[in-house]
Amino acid sequence: MHTDCRAAAIQLLSTIGLALSSAGCPASAGDASPTGTATAASPAPTAAASSTSAAGETPSAATASVPGTVASSLTSTATSASATPTASAPASASAAAKPSVPGGGPIKKPRTDGWVEGRPFIVQDEARLAPIVATSTWTAKPLELTLCGVSAETREALIDHFTFWALAEHASVASFGRFTLQLLSLGAPSHLVAASARAGADEIRHAELGFRFLEALGHTAAPGPLPIANALADGRTLESVFRLVVRESILGETLAAVEAAHVVPFIECAAFREELRALAEDEARHAELGFVFAAWAIGQDPSLRLALEQELAGFTLPRPRACVGVETWGVLSTEERQRVHASAHKLVIVPLCERLLAHPAEAS
Repeated sequence: MHTDCRAAAIQLLSTIGLALSSAGCPASAGDASPTGTATAASPAPTAAASSTSAAGETPSAATASVPGTVASSLTSTATSASATPTASAPASASAAAKPSVPGGGPIKKPRTDGWVEGRPFIVQDEARLAPIVATSTWTAKPLELTLCGVSAETREALIDHFTFWALAEHASVASFGRFTLQLLSLGAPSHLVAASARAGADEIRHAELGFRFLEALGHTAAPGPLPIANALADGRTLESVFRLVVRESILGETLAAVEAAHVVPFIECAAFREELRALAEDEARHAELGFVFAAWAIGQDPSLRLALEQELAGFTLPRPRACVGVETWGVLSTEERQRVHASAHKLVIVPLCERLLAHPAEAS
């Protein structure tokens, strides 16, 4: 199945664009209008703009308008595979002429073997997950589903997908717990602290939904102890927190938010469709929080624009875990997920990061 995910991407672009306007970020090419229609400018094509993305589409004018080598890196890496949203490349040529960011260059590429859904919990350059255990401690509320027509083969595919999915949502609880502490340590505004705390509660519900679905499939499972040693080691400065937010939220969560919104209409079970619709709305707010925090942080320290350029310059779209497409139960095929992520990258991440790079220098 090859479907158009532009509607989901443009809706998220519009939502986050409005939030950034409230945060004081200037409008730029690729912003969405209030009606949800993209209104990108049309600058002269660059070498980057003439390349082709992983989705088989020509990069938009919004991509072409990203400054210098950042645009080149964003478009040329779209077909590469990686473990998690990350950065490992040196600063771009345009960034090299600017003063260095206090605290050093980008953190290393995570050491992990698989794509981590949504917001990863990155500790010492590794995306951590809890082990799976055979208990029902995360399934107190039954999930009423009709699974009469599900074959044994499909059931196994769903169990494989949602086991990893639920563990990833569980890890996101830890990521937001850490982020809340980091916000407090930075003296961040109360609205950011409150939004992070709410997001952590959302992720608990998301993980519970995953394990409840597994139980409905006849597979009892729960997360074991999540390794959290040294979890705060990477977040002791504004820059280090900023870099983690770029990787975990601006990149990871934005891809997940567009995918979640895109897959909802294909789900046939009404009860499960409504659960995932609510989840998609949560993920959109979580992605928005990452951009709003980044705008606040750049307002505090304008040199963080260089850190953003560095992170974007080293980013490659990860290859999702291999899975069989069961769209009627919210599972896209590996190829379809790659297309959705490439569109999210081009239509949402690139134009919104352009706005952050144009953020005014004065503190907010």
